[in-house]
Amino acid sequence: MNPAELVGVDRAELLRTVDDMAELPLFQHRPELRRPRLLALLDDDALRVLVAELVAEFRAALR
Repeated sequence: MNPAELVGVDRAELLRTVDDMAELPLFQHRPELRRPRLLALLDDDALRVLVAELVAEFRAALR
C-alpha cells in the first residue's frame, strides 16, 4: 500500500487501525506498536507510512 492512498484519512482512524493491528500475533515483533507514547509522537505522514507498512505486511502474510 502506498501512504499517499491514506491522505484524507483522519489521524484518529489511523491510530485505531494501528491499535487494532497491534493486537494481531503477526505484529508482535514490532514493539513500537505497543507504545502509545511513541505513536503519539508520529506526525500524520509518519503515521500513514506506518499504516501502509502494516497493511503491506498483513497482505504479504496472507499470500
